[in-house]
Amino acid sequence: MFAKLSPMLRSQKVTTWLLWCLIIIYITFFTVVSFLRHDRFETAAYDLGIFDQVVWFTSQGKILKLTNLPDNYSLLNVHFAPILIPLSLSYLVAPTPKTLLLLQSVSLGLSALPIFWLAKQKLNVWAGLAFTLIYLLFPALEGANLFDFHPATLAVVFLAFAYWYLQCRNYKMFLLFALLIMSCKEELSLYVLLMGLYAAVINRDWKIGIGIFILGLVVFLTVNLVVMPTFSHTGQINFHLSRYSALGDTAGEILQTLLSRPKYVWEYIASDKNRLYYLRSLLAPTAYLSLLDPATLFTIIPTVAINILSNWNPTYALDRFHYTAPAVPFIVAAAINGMARLVKLIQRLYKLRHTFIIALFICATVAVAVVYHVRFGHTPMGGNYYLPAQEPRHTVARQLLDLIPPDAIVSAQANLNPHLTHRVVTYSFPKIEDSREGPATYIALDTIGNIFPLWPDDYNTLVSELYNGGDYEAIFEQDGYLLLRRISGADDL
Repeated sequence: MFAKLSPMLRSQKVTTWLLWCLIIIYITFFTVVSFLRHDRFETAAYDLGIFDQVVWFTSQGKILKLTNLPDNYSLLNVHFAPILIPLSLSYLVAPTPKTLLLLQSVSLGLSALPIFWLAKQKLNVWAGLAFTLIYLLFPALEGANLFDFHPATLAVVFLAFAYWYLQCRNYKMFLLFALLIMSCKEELSLYVLLMGLYAAVINRDWKIGIGIFILGLVVFLTVNLVVMPTFSHTGQINFHLSRYSALGDTAGEILQTLLSRPKYVWEYIASDKNRLYYLRSLLAPTAYLSLLDPATLFTIIPTVAINILSNWNPTYALDRFHYTAPAVPFIVAAAINGMARLVKLIQRLYKLRHTFIIALFICATVAVAVVYHVRFGHTPMGGNYYLPAQEPRHTVARQLLDLIPPDAIVSAQANLNPHLTHRVVTYSFPKIEDSREGPATYIALDTIGNIFPLWPDDYNTLVSELYNGGDYEAIFEQDGYLLLRRISGADDL
């Protein structure tokens, strides 16, 4: 008996070792690349500077305070992300934007664990390793990892664990992760709502499922109709509604259009080939096996709808930004369930060995995932791989940053902003003043760098006006970097 157990134990040790190797390699690689991007001024005010400022303020006792954005004094006007409150404790140890980048990489790496467990349960342990690889190679996940920091990306690990505990019918642990999910972004409670329906219909736990559904619905309505409008300077439900102006001016009008004019909605979606590409390619890294588990796939409908109905094209730029990341665990989980069903069907029809069928499908699916990754992935073998080079002008940028006093009110351009947010007041250029905090005493610019959210003509006009307007003087100008200081006694802007 012990002789039979020995190979099994060795196999478990090997697979556990391989699993953690994959996760650690992922975490290490994306942490290093994220740090290099920040050190080489590739991160930006939108959004690392914004969230870093909020976390730093919160660690100082100013809960979710924000000065970076125009007419905003609380993150709750922009996003509902109270998860940043406990996260701010990390800044008591390491108060740097890199802490957020590290936590993001670690959380995404650890989100592979439930994927491994699910595939091991439904198929076998080697399938668990294969789907872990497929998951960690998913370009939409990697793209989110490298696009600054976002609480919604942090939610991926909570979503993965919540789905696993939903499968296990461990509703106490599910509730814990559901609460964490809903603390990351205002619309993520819709995932909890739909997982409640899954528990009711698929798990047949009707009372618990309906209870989860009601919890998700109540949180969604409370956050979006009460909490965020309370902190909004305009009283709007959500300023991101402007992205859906083609469907209506208010949440009610948008919902009415979706329900009453499906043909118009589809024509609107089809009017942009990039939206169609998004729909066509979303499941491609899993060889479309996800379609065989529509119940799990149903959970991602809110994310997909929010992305493709937007007029802000980064939301449906599939492999580059963070908008699709919350859907990735469900896409891969649906593929695992779909493969398990397909294996059972083929075994019943053709009487082939279970392990042989699994091996066949795993090889094919991994091959598809690797091919997709080669085209669109963010590792050195991927088509979207990009490692910013260290440039001599970065030394000049650090010289500019050192000239700004720690107590100064600063307006900083996109790629300089995340390096200046740990101070009483920092604005994201072109914001240069605030009715509460006053005008910026220093304006830090990179005239050949990232100028978002301005267009080139508007940017050049504004910089020229500041340079020649008489209220500011240039005290540093080199290699495209420009530091303006407010002239003492200048009239209010």
